[in-house]
Amino acid sequence: MKGKIQTIALLLIMSLSSCNFLESSMVAFTEEALTDTTFTTEIPQKIGGTLICEVDYSNDFHSWDYHIDYKYKDKANQVLALGSGLYSGEEWHKKEQIQLVGDWAILKTSSNRNSDKLIIGKITNSEKWNEFDFSPQTIESEKIWQNKNINSEPNNYDSKAKVVDIDTKGIITVNYNFAKKDRIFSFMEGERKILYRVNVVTGKPQMAGIVEK
Repeated sequence: MKGKIQTIALLLIMSLSSCNFLESSMVAFTEEALTDTTFTTEIPQKIGGTLICEVDYSNDFHSWDYHIDYKYKDKANQVLALGSGLYSGEEWHKKEQIQLVGDWAILKTSSNRNSDKLIIGKITNSEKWNEFDFSPQTIESEKIWQNKNINSEPNNYDSKAKVVDIDTKGIITVNYNFAKKDRIFSFMEGERKILYRVNVVTGKPQMAGIVEK
């Protein structure tokens, strides 16, 4: 009888220890999975100066976000506010570089999971720069696109537009992958290369053409 009581007591102690271990593990996992922190990263620029990135990073059980406010510090240590970006569900590689196109300076960043953004202004101007989104919705709102009568669905989760190149003449290349409208299978997708040109007067990107890939 005494032996049985000792065995039961031992099992109870082991059970309580396991519960405490599981509870501690669950708390640690939850704390790691639910993160919200801020930090600052500085990226040296090829044009000179430094890009200051003030970051608010958060994640949950499903995804993560990098909300970034950009500032540019020139060689004289003067700081200019540029704009913001959002890397959602994708890694931020801390490689942003300001590019010069004529009198305009261009910073490419992400604006969401399915779109990119260009922040455009003049380094010599103290005013905040302008922001231009390249998304399925903005692409398909253009008359050049609408005149093509392309079978596409911009609001589908799989539709995505990303800036892949900006050359020294101000030609911007965007890859647009889109779900086909009323598709039956998820693999029914299309792809186009969208070309934009930076207006030398206003600095605004304007759609110049569409190339089937």
